[in-house]
Amino acid sequence: MEDKILKIEGKGKKSLFGGENGDLYIRIVIKGIFGYQRKGNDLIKTEYIDVYTAILGGEITVNTFKGNIKVKIPENYEYSKKLRIKGYGMPIYNSSDKYGDLLLSLNYVLPKKLSEEERRLLNRLRSIRK
Repeated sequence: MEDKILKIEGKGKKSLFGGENGDLYIRIVIKGIFGYQRKGNDLIKTEYIDVYTAILGGEITVNTFKGNIKVKIPENYEYSKKLRIKGYGMPIYNSSDKYGDLLLSLNYVLPKKLSEEERRLLNRLRSIRK
């Protein structure tokens, strides 16, 4: 949850002693959105990719506030890195056409059950790497 205080000068209550209007302060509380974390104007989202896409690269579809987009995953994607998608974060306050970025954190999903063919190929790959 994130707070933002807006100050609007001269729009508060009149002084009890006949002076000028005071300032109006509005507190806005921004709640989290399921599946996203907010860091300033940037959004962080976790997506899941299979280990083959992590190694070989590929493309995934990501649901954003602006609709679905295709994102290229580079070869040998490092688990700890985040992919930055410019302009797909939160709108920047007082700017009608500027947005923060979307940072994608990609987690690997390992296959649950391997076929005999997959197991054979993975063992072959392991022996080649040694």
